[in-house]
Amino acid sequence: MELPRNPDGERRTSGAWCSDPDQIDGYQFGGLPWPVETTRHAYLTVLGGFSEELPEDALGLHRQALQENTDLEPGDRVTITTRAEGQPIPYVKRQAYRLIPLDFETPDAYLNATEGQAVLPAAAPQEHVEVEGAEGGVELVINGVIAARMRASGG
Repeated sequence: MELPRNPDGERRTSGAWCSDPDQIDGYQFGGLPWPVETTRHAYLTVLGGFSEELPEDALGLHRQALQENTDLEPGDRVTITTRAEGQPIPYVKRQAYRLIPLDFETPDAYLNATEGQAVLPAAAPQEHVEVEGAEGGVELVINGVIAARMRASGG
């Protein structure tokens, strides 16, 4: 299998991938670092930013990161928490987000997820996310336990 190459014939790596947005093809040689599975069906990532392109109930992840680093599927309902949350919100009161794979259909959101970071909608209810004024770098835990169990039970 031939690896994707830049116009000058070099293999694409994350540095070249991010430096020229006109050459983005979505391929990351060596994979994407985020998200990282912490416990079964729960993943640690960082907040890549917010995007107007995502619906209010969506959580965006780079398509390749979703496929290679998780056992979640597009459309799964997940919850998120910040890793440093003081008083955690009870699970049943958490905002559920629909998992959206990011690609060229949503370029603004896609460019915020170049290493597998999570992207939230600009209209995300801040009281459920607890990242007020965050520019990124906030660690998030994506909890997909319920979605995985529903899929396993056929529901």
